[in-house]
Amino acid sequence: MERYGNPELDGSMNIFVKELSKNKTQIKINARYVFTHIDSSGRFVWSFNTGGCDSVNINCTTITCKPTHVAEKKILDGVTELLNSNSANKI
Repeated sequence: MERYGNPELDGSMNIFVKELSKNKTQIKINARYVFTHIDSSGRFVWSFNTGGCDSVNINCTTITCKPTHVAEKKILDGVTELLNSNSANKI
């Protein structure tokens, strides 16, 4: 794998949990991503949230970064697995 420049990805997540009823819970996940790339052309930063994107023009080329939603999905899958295993243990 060839590395180009000096990329760095930082992120943070807010996870909101709200009980809607005795057997129903709402979970929302919002991530904030900051991707930084430094090379001989300069320092470029993309900042975007879950569901959003950011574009930067580098040498007459527009580069857009957006989330893949993999991290958010893994968290939701983990919560679902925990809830399902807890439900199975109660039967």
